[in-house]
Amino acid sequence: MRWGSMFAAGVLLGLCGLVGEAKAAPPADRDRRCLAMIAYAEAANEGALGMLAVMRVVHNRIADRSFADDACAVVLQRGQFQPVSEQPSLRQAMARPETANLAQAVGANTREARLRLVEAWRLAAVAAVWPARDPTGGALYFVNPRLMNPDLCPWFAKLKRSAVIGEHVFMREYGPGEAKAVPALACARAAAARSP
Repeated sequence: MRWGSMFAAGVLLGLCGLVGEAKAAPPADRDRRCLAMIAYAEAANEGALGMLAVMRVVHNRIADRSFADDACAVVLQRGQFQPVSEQPSLRQAMARPETANLAQAVGANTREARLRLVEAWRLAAVAAVWPARDPTGGALYFVNPRLMNPDLCPWFAKLKRSAVIGEHVFMREYGPGEAKAVPALACARAAAARSP
């Protein structure tokens, strides 16, 4: 058996718990499953760094008293994550991650998509502590200006931009006494990007 075939077989075996018959996951996997689903849904096309950044935002929110205290509750908070708001199957999977078929919930229907989901699953195991430096700069919010509702842009624009990763802009609130800089987003440009 060639190395590539052995690797593919290993990946497929690893996928059994993610895409196989829905069986109840151990309680410890609950947050990991929600992290993997939201990272995949928001940033699968942006690779490991993009997915890891989404997971770090979730962890930053867990650490902030303004948000829920576990990953599944954070991603289910109303109006916070566009894919969860727009995709009933994803929302249902987030509500009951223990029995969700992750690939089905996020629409990972191809081999390549399933490999990205496995990558999200692996990253979810370490996202709270790796890398040591948060690539989002402590962000609590992120948005892809090309895909956002332009009506929300003025609210995002008042925040402090902390990072840009892939097509996502990451933001946080200004700290006490921190001088406000340029707007986090250019709303005219965001509105133009959404126009047909």
